[in-house]
Amino acid sequence: MTGFLEKCFSPFVKFVTQPGELKNTQIVLCLLGSCFVAGLFIIILFAFQSSSIPQGLSVVGAGWILAGGIFMAGALLGFLFGIPRTLQEGSQSGGRYQDNTNLEQISDWLCKIIVGVGLTQLIFIPSTLQKYAAEIAPALGSFPSSEAFAIAIFIFFSIDGFLVGYLWTRVYFGSELESSHQKLETQVTHLNVMQEQNKNDKTARLLVAQILNPPPGLPDVKLEDLKNAISKASKEMKTEIFYTAQKIRRDNWRNLMDKPSMERTIPIFQAMVADDKRSRYHTIHGQLGFALKDQLKPNWKEAEAELTKAIEIRGSWKENGGLMYEFNRAICIIENDKEGGKVRKATPDVREKIVNDLKAAATDSEIHTIIPTISSISEWLNLNNLKMIDSPPYIVDK
Repeated sequence: MTGFLEKCFSPFVKFVTQPGELKNTQIVLCLLGSCFVAGLFIIILFAFQSSSIPQGLSVVGAGWILAGGIFMAGALLGFLFGIPRTLQEGSQSGGRYQDNTNLEQISDWLCKIIVGVGLTQLIFIPSTLQKYAAEIAPALGSFPSSEAFAIAIFIFFSIDGFLVGYLWTRVYFGSELESSHQKLETQVTHLNVMQEQNKNDKTARLLVAQILNPPPGLPDVKLEDLKNAISKASKEMKTEIFYTAQKIRRDNWRNLMDKPSMERTIPIFQAMVADDKRSRYHTIHGQLGFALKDQLKPNWKEAEAELTKAIEIRGSWKENGGLMYEFNRAICIIENDKEGGKVRKATPDVREKIVNDLKAAATDSEIHTIIPTISSISEWLNLNNLKMIDSPPYIVDK
């Protein structure tokens, strides 16, 4: 409300302080406001012919009340005539209004009635003004000029009020309607977007639930459908889906009986990896790599690729941790390098990759204790004349 009042009265302030910055319509409004003040001052001058101070104050009070009432009536009429018309559908004017309002219809009806009645009563205007002047003259002191002054007040302040009401409505009321319409459009658009987003989130949640807990009799969810659903889901829904799948993978990767439940998280992580087009989240690639490695029929090659991508996105392990990536990638490289299903002596470049991963992973005390328990790692170390020690560099030649 305060901002609205400042917007209304700012032209009058600027007219005095910064007249060069005002638009033409604002200047006219300021001049009309000045005319109103000047009219009130003229009423004071008119009251000077009173024989006493009480009579003079009475004349001023009556004149001001009369002027104010006529001014407001004129302003109301100007407001009714100045209300902007909204554009109907199919309009070629390029405006934003597409709806109508009751206020606009009432304004239209009243304007037509006023104009119609006014035209039919033109011949009665002089006699009506004379009656009005005769009634008002006593309140204005019953001076010889009181009737003429009453008519002057009516004409002056009604015209001034009409012009002020009309111009203010055209300049400010129209812009307020436009601003309100824009806010309403924004709110409606936001609501539609939220409704659409809720629908997309619901679809993604249902597909994920169908994958993790397949209902009997329903066809399997296609990976492309899942990718499409996750790509449209909100960030919050994607986070919920990720943590749900991550928990299921963590809880079901060790035991053979549980692995089918774990394997159902693979398409979810694959869909999330496909959605991560800017490669920002190493955890998604890491979880997919773990799942591919630990499934009943491990996909060592793809698991190694996903873990490598996770390490690349994560950055330096010294700064960001996450050494389970290196530990599991070392196992994948060993498995990928097998010949005839058996661990073999590695080439220099493969040996370097595995050793570097194991050295990094061994810096984590928990992983350090796990490494010797992995049969493929122990066998590989022996075949390559390497052994593990308790202090850096952890992996050394025998």
